[in-house]
Amino acid sequence: MKQLGTRWQETIGKDFVDRLMSVGRSGNGFNVSESPFGVTANGQLDLRGLCLPERAELRMVNFMPADFGAASWKGIWLERCTFSESNFEKGSFQKVSEHRNTFTGCNFLKGSFREAAIGYKGSRYTNCTFDGADFRRAVFIRPEFDSCSFYHCKFDGCDLNGSSFERCRFVGTLREVWFRGGFAHPNDLSRYGQPRTNRMVEVSFESAALRNVTFSNHCDLSSVRLPSDGHYSLIAEWPRKLLNLQDQSAEWPDNQKKSASAFAATNLVHARTQDWFILNRDDLESEFGNELASLIWQTISPSETS
Repeated sequence: MKQLGTRWQETIGKDFVDRLMSVGRSGNGFNVSESPFGVTANGQLDLRGLCLPERAELRMVNFMPADFGAASWKGIWLERCTFSESNFEKGSFQKVSEHRNTFTGCNFLKGSFREAAIGYKGSRYTNCTFDGADFRRAVFIRPEFDSCSFYHCKFDGCDLNGSSFERCRFVGTLREVWFRGGFAHPNDLSRYGQPRTNRMVEVSFESAALRNVTFSNHCDLSSVRLPSDGHYSLIAEWPRKLLNLQDQSAEWPDNQKKSASAFAATNLVHARTQDWFILNRDDLESEFGNELASLIWQTISPSETS
């Protein structure tokens, strides 16, 4: 990998990068159809180890299918570019500012998107695979993900904001992730434009674990597939169920009543814009212990378990 990076500092590689930076910045359109290092064994342009200068700007650049293994896009401005059937294994998109780009059939294996700004103006990812990708501390604006797979990716603490997902699959643990149906704040519409409604069409969590995951802002969960371990419930009429919990828990012992009421009140803050919810019994037991968790579970979801 070190050799792949250093070759771009040699004359033939440096000339390619300099031309790409010069022509690609204008936004007049540019097709990258050749590499100074030819093609890989599978016919992709050999752009492995490509290292672009931080704060470089690429606009309306169309890349032919390429192998960008171990390439660095760190800190660049990437706008209205297209990538298809390309490999980004162990690539770095750290701190990238990503605007209305199109990725089709691309593979992101162990790539880093830490502190990246993803999806300005509605970037599109179609039939892409993210395997072991790191999205921690990334900012999501309004990317659109269709038929994408996320395997053991690190989304810890991510607010997916105006992101939308259709026919996508999640494998592994999602911890403290926030799915929304659209923007949380009205002023985001004037700043970033109208996001595609996040309908979560046939999104699969069957091989995932959802730990303290939140859903809000009219995020439609009616067609999602729950984790298959039987510890989850897909709840319709979520606000009504929480209000019912408040009513019924009024007759419980004081310590249980207080905890159940606090649980309901906390969740009602966002439930007022959210008809659907996925409840994880393990989360309840971790917070309240088995006895109270069982009471809450039975009250909110007596028959809607996975």
